[in-house]
Parts: sequence; C-alpha cells; structure tokens
Amino acid sequence: MMTPCRKLYYAVEAVVYIAYHSDKTPISSRDIARMQGLPARHLEQIMQKLVHGKVLRGMRGPKGGYVLAKSAKSITLAEICYLVNDEDIIQSTPQTTDIGNHIVRPFWSNLHNEIAAKLDGIDIASLCAEAVEKKLPKLTALKIA
Repeated sequence: MMTPCRKLYYAVEAVVYIAYHSDKTPISSRDIARMQGLPARHLEQIMQKLVHGKVLRGMRGPKGGYVLAKSAKSITLAEICYLVNDEDIIQSTPQTTDIGNHIVRPFWSNLHNEIAAKLDGIDIASLCAEAVEKKLPKLTALKIA
C-alpha cells in the first residue's frame, strides 16, 4: 500500500489541526509537535515551508504560533504536498528498457496524475468538516499539558 512520507503526513495533520482548533488564535508548533510525538525542531522545519508557501502565517511572541494564511477551503492537500515534499509525489523514472519506457513509466505517470488530481480535490475545510462529523473535541475542550 502506498502511504505518504512522514513529513507530508505531519504537515497535513498540523494544518488540519490548526484549521480545526483555531479561531484566529495562534497555535504553537511546540503544542502540535507534543501531540504528534515529534521533536519541536522537526515540525518547525515543516511549518516554515508552509509559511513560505503562504499556507500558514507565523505569529511571534509569547502567545505566538501559527494560523491559516488563507481560508481552509482554498488550501488543498496537493498544495501542502508540493510545498512539503522535497520531491514530487512520485519520483520521475529513469530511462530504461522498452518495457520500462512504454509500459511501466506510463503506468506511474498515470498514477501520479490520478493522485495529484485526487489531492487537488481535497481541501482542509472538508477534512475539518469530517472531524466535526466524527464529533472530535475542539481545543477549547482539551487541556494542553
């Protein structure tokens, strides 16, 4: 089964977490990292890519953290994927044999296009709506230790 790299998984989870729990109140990467079981410095690198890509906006200060830089409806999983991954969703394939060039490469290319289209059709707002549907508790109801 194909699964996203950890960096992409944590990036999507962090953006959804911020969108779901924040009403213009910044959420620190330290709190998100603690909940994800990550070192804060590891998540901070991911968050900076999302800031540079204008998905998140960083706010400094003692009550600082991150908020969405635009509406949750306008942030797609494809956008996060391309910002966070150092490589494409599926790496380009090398020149090989006729079988590779005419059978295997087109297969991977088609798969890549299908995955990209699927990711482009899923926005953060729809993932937050799913969290509401599943009645996941909001941050105001949680205690961050």
